[in-house]
Amino acid sequence: GAVKHGVLPGGCKVLLNLSVIASLSDVQVVKEVLANAFREPLIVLLRNCGLNNMEIEEIIVRLIENPNDVYDALGQSFGNPIELGIIDSAPAVIESMRSAISIASLLGTLGGIVVYERDDDFDKQESLSHNATQRELDEANYENNNTSTHIET
Repeated sequence: GAVKHGVLPGGCKVLLNLSVIASLSDVQVVKEVLANAFREPLIVLLRNCGLNNMEIEEIIVRLIENPNDVYDALGQSFGNPIELGIIDSAPAVIESMRSAISIASLLGTLGGIVVYERDDDFDKQESLSHNATQRELDEANYENNNTSTHIET
């Protein structure tokens, strides 16, 4: 897909650009709902990196002010998407947008929906618990695979 159809800046940059465009709309729903929805994946990505709200806002402002830059969450730096290797396949971005619109359309036809606010502390504990369990499994597999069996004849 990327070789044939090209690449786009990664790290949620396309969505942030769409957020800026949506925030300039005269249509209230676009301005209030879509602009925030386009920004949310970047916010979640940065929260998952352990950044606080003030740090996240600083990064978003800098990305908006520097339209050719992306943020490298791993290296904690800004730069050119190609040089940093932070790119997304254009077809993948387009398909993710189609899926999101499809889901939003489906939700719009429902008479109601029950949602629960995310519990960040619970999510962190779940993640830590999963990581610890995975480490234990990895260590057990390593020990099982590296244990030699001696058979006397």
